[in-house]
Amino acid sequence: SSHALVSLLRPKRRMQIAKMPRMAAFAAPACLGLSSPRLHLRQQSPVRLTRPRAARCRMAASEKASPEFAAPLAVEPTDVWEIDFYSRPVVGADGKKLWEMIVTDSSGVLEHVETIPNSMVNSKELRARFQEVMAAERVKPKVVRYFRTQMVNMIRIALEDIEGLTLRPSRRCYALFNVLDDREANVYPKMPGFRKNMRVDNALLNVREPERMPDALLGEKYAFVEMQLSQFGDLKDENIGFGELCPVNPDFDESTVVPGMVIFSRRAKAISGWITGIELAAVGTNLAKRQIVIECGLDKQYLFAKLNDSQRKEAKNFSDRKEDLKGLHFLAVQQSDGDEDIQGFWLLRDVSL
Repeated sequence: SSHALVSLLRPKRRMQIAKMPRMAAFAAPACLGLSSPRLHLRQQSPVRLTRPRAARCRMAASEKASPEFAAPLAVEPTDVWEIDFYSRPVVGADGKKLWEMIVTDSSGVLEHVETIPNSMVNSKELRARFQEVMAAERVKPKVVRYFRTQMVNMIRIALEDIEGLTLRPSRRCYALFNVLDDREANVYPKMPGFRKNMRVDNALLNVREPERMPDALLGEKYAFVEMQLSQFGDLKDENIGFGELCPVNPDFDESTVVPGMVIFSRRAKAISGWITGIELAAVGTNLAKRQIVIECGLDKQYLFAKLNDSQRKEAKNFSDRKEDLKGLHFLAVQQSDGDEDIQGFWLLRDVSL
């Protein structure tokens, strides 16, 4: 595979150095066997990480998901699917809520919407209808993501025994969020029986208080960085090794500057493999508590770092820029600030419906 050449622009100014405790050993998982893209950093001295003590905080909701976000051009169907099975703000002739099963793939090529009679809302029916969608598609799913905490148990019971399928409760259901946004804005209000005051509560479960960061995620240093959107062109899911790329708003200009954070560690490959397994959702900040948090799964946060005054200013710039871009940001992992090869790269959207 060819190397993807990426440059980070507008490096942040020098940040205060702090000591870091000795890290626990962590065995690296099997490599994906893909060439690592290169990340040319030009930032000054990164921050050395110290283990922060857990503190009580709750992250503020981020920008509402935008239906304007779309997959890149010339997209192909993927084997990562997303599913929602829930009631909608529409009452049928029988006086009962409308239920739908929506299935998408991560590229947005697949979009299946199916109405389910209220009397047939159960895991057995969900499984049967999902398998019908599988049978009709050329690219079969290997991973199924779902975000609605109220339906975690039913979806798990319905799908967990399907051979070759991995279930992942996740906030990275970007294509699904776009479909829901579109239907809530343009479809449900035009349907007979629509009830505005019954608008579906799509909110994710309140994120828990941040937990102690696992030793497996500890790096030696980190830095807030930025790069132009045009420089993402050579990055693809196939050549970034560990990581994943979210859809990007096609209306964003190529000169758009995207904020991000880089973790530096001698165990960069091991850390990247571990992040892959936690269903990374976002890099967040709580400026009032002076914290950087790693958000993952549906409702989990890890306390990544504490901020001093100068670091807090960097974190605010990162947070403000991320909000301007409707949550778009990235996380990269590499061995050192002088190393051009990256071991992990995630382009993310901090989404709250």
